[in-house]
Amino acid sequence: MREFLGRMMRLPLTVSAYLFEMSSKTSRGLERIARESWAGPHGLSEAARREAEPPPLLPQVSMSPPPAQSPAAQQFSVPKTNKERSKMADTNLNDSMVKLVEYTVVSVERGNERVLTGPEMQLIVVTDDLTGNAFSNARVMELSASPKVDAKSVRVYYNVLDRWPKEDLKKDERQVGYLAEIAANTQKIASKTK
Repeated sequence: MREFLGRMMRLPLTVSAYLFEMSSKTSRGLERIARESWAGPHGLSEAARREAEPPPLLPQVSMSPPPAQSPAAQQFSVPKTNKERSKMADTNLNDSMVKLVEYTVVSVERGNERVLTGPEMQLIVVTDDLTGNAFSNARVMELSASPKVDAKSVRVYYNVLDRWPKEDLKKDERQVGYLAEIAANTQKIASKTK
């Protein structure tokens, strides 16, 4: 019985020691990750890597970020496909909110591929509930007045940057009415006190 009570009294100390050991291993792992991220694209030397790795307790999961690309590598990176771009871009115009949309119009005519809207993305505020095709068609129609543009070879890329709820149309009128009512009540009170 005494041995059992002795073990029970040592249990909190044992648990505390285990937690301290795990926190120190976690700390060493975080230090290793920080050193790897500061070491640059070539990583740590072999000796520093061996020194930084904790002893294997559990299966190791790599938490290091992918190696950074040099500016030259970024310049020649593979462009995203339409499918990848559509996963990232917010192209939903089917709501009654006010939407800030950036877009560009591109000609994909063979041998004459170019951006038609200038080097910068164009910005527009959209307040209507639109489909993507309706938005694209409206942008193409704006450019189709030019005889140099073949509407069949024009594509529109767009992205909703932000959206806000529409304000009530009668809000300003109601506010003016409330202010006029307050002014009238204030005048009544002022005339009664005289």
